[in-house]
Amino acid sequence: MSEPTVNFNVQTRQVQFAVPAELIKKNLKTIQKLVEKSKKQITEEVSNIKRNPNLSASEKLATIRRLIKNLELYQKKLKQAIELDENYRARLTTRAKHLNELRTMTVNYSTANGTSQEEGDDKLLDLHSEKLINWYRCETNLLIIDYLLKSNTRKDLNLGSELMRSLAPTFQYDVTKLIDYDVYESFNKVFLSINMDHDLELISAWYNENKNALKKLGSNLQFEIHHCKYLSMFESEKLSEAIAYHKTYLAPYGNPTNYQEDNLINYEKNVERLTAAGSPLMYVSMKFDGYQINRGEASVDEESLAKYKRYYHKRTEERWRGLSKCFTEDFTKIYGIPRTYPLLVLLSAGLSSLKTKSCYCNDENSIFQTDQKEKLEITNWRDLSLRGPNYYYKLLRKINQCPVCSPELFHLSSNLPYAQLLTSILNNPFKLPNGNIYPFEKLVNPSKKMLAATKSRGPELFRDNQLMDPLTHEVFSIDDCVRVFPA
Repeated sequence: MSEPTVNFNVQTRQVQFAVPAELIKKNLKTIQKLVEKSKKQITEEVSNIKRNPNLSASEKLATIRRLIKNLELYQKKLKQAIELDENYRARLTTRAKHLNELRTMTVNYSTANGTSQEEGDDKLLDLHSEKLINWYRCETNLLIIDYLLKSNTRKDLNLGSELMRSLAPTFQYDVTKLIDYDVYESFNKVFLSINMDHDLELISAWYNENKNALKKLGSNLQFEIHHCKYLSMFESEKLSEAIAYHKTYLAPYGNPTNYQEDNLINYEKNVERLTAAGSPLMYVSMKFDGYQINRGEASVDEESLAKYKRYYHKRTEERWRGLSKCFTEDFTKIYGIPRTYPLLVLLSAGLSSLKTKSCYCNDENSIFQTDQKEKLEITNWRDLSLRGPNYYYKLLRKINQCPVCSPELFHLSSNLPYAQLLTSILNNPFKLPNGNIYPFEKLVNPSKKMLAATKSRGPELFRDNQLMDPLTHEVFSIDDCVRVFPA
């Protein structure tokens, strides 16, 4: 069934429920730890009072007051955690209500294709419903906000957050419940701190916060953090500290017993990088520690020094990209976020259904181009290189509004397959020398409008063993025309 249905929309939006569900689990674990910690603290303090009968009344009173203060702080934290839990559950409820609206925008099969609809079968959506159009418009806005939130590259401004606030009045429900903006904003803060600031503080804090979950996933993030910090010490010329840091934090990664059985792939990668960890030390020691290039038996030529220099700078540049990539993979796994943008996935599906072999990059069909537009000068009508959509649209004085041909989407569709379109087969098709194909009947009996425009007479052309192209008005010999057959 190619028509959109309720089930299709529900299945394609299941990922919207993954992040709130993970947030609820994570918050529940926080509440459990908070309760256990408070319970343990109270039990120990009360037991301490019972075990020490010699405590004075003032000491016991001080202990009770400390317990009351800790309980007040515990209640405050517990209340905040409960509010977060309610917020996450409200996201699930709101999204379920938003999807459930589709049930009111359906049409029975009997009205669609003349067949009866059994109870429980999926229903077709009424594409003529104004409510459905508005619903899809809201979904499109959410997809754009989601894309801008995730792909943000600015520290001072997040375009996704700004667009979300500006479009909030257009949504029926609270837009903050329809998209996990806070999760994506926290991701951007850590990601930009790695790539732009080359700072390890935020990523280290995030790792400590999610340490248990990352260990279950077999994450290699901790090694990446230590490796970045190790190389950062070379930039500051702290050689002795770098060596000590390597022995304490990086050397254990060379022992296979420190890895889980299903995580030996990280072991092989880490060992390979550990064997190359001495190269930066060699380069920095030669450059900064007074190493003489011509120093007896340990002489090193300029070429070797330049080799270590290139390797060192290559490693210092790659380490931040590797860390950000590892962080992105772990972040998406923890929250169940797809690695690809939903907006691009849906665009690819739609473009693939429209893409044909006649599509081309039409620079004039762009919302960003406002300057002078390139004009196509037709000099040789028989030049096959001028054939194609661009040529014919100009010849017919029409505008190509195909979305696949727009510059904004053409490159996105470049690797997509062509649509499997079924077109009507021409009756007795003939191919002209210019590559155009027409039914033979149309070539033999041209329209009156075409004959009037060219000041020609059809029977005279046919008697002279000639045919005219109905579109370009070119005249060819019948002997040069070839009958073709559908593939």
